[in-house]
Amino acid sequence: MKNKLDFLMTLTGTRNSVLSKAISFDPSYISRIRSGRRSIPRTPQFADPVAAYFSRNLRTESQKLLLRSEICPGEPFPETPEALQEAICRGLMAVDIPAPDSIGSFILHFSSMAVSGLPVPSAAGARSSCCRATSSANMPFCAISCS
Repeated sequence: MKNKLDFLMTLTGTRNSVLSKAISFDPSYISRIRSGRRSIPRTPQFADPVAAYFSRNLRTESQKLLLRSEICPGEPFPETPEALQEAICRGLMAVDIPAPDSIGSFILHFSSMAVSGLPVPSAAGARSSCCRATSSANMPFCAISCS
């Protein structure tokens, strides 16, 4: 998932100003997290109130189905509000690990291979194609920084 906070906010139609007021954080800070200029703080001081907000604001079955596919794929949706809040909190605090079949993982693996007599490709040289490949919302995100 590109940005867990952006996913939750888009899923529920939550504006930066609404979430920032609910969790007592500055709206510009929320905006920087959503845009990727800041990473999601992996602390209970941030994740707990965010998880509490979204566990109260999932209204439709389609929202729950989409969230289930992100936080607990292949498992039943958390039945209680407390269990849902805990699942969202764990998801926010978890470190993203690229899928093993992602383009970025392939590039990193490929760049570490050495063939006798051939130069080893650098990950930096692959960066531009990586960024283009991750522009689709349905593709895994790249393990290589595109900045």
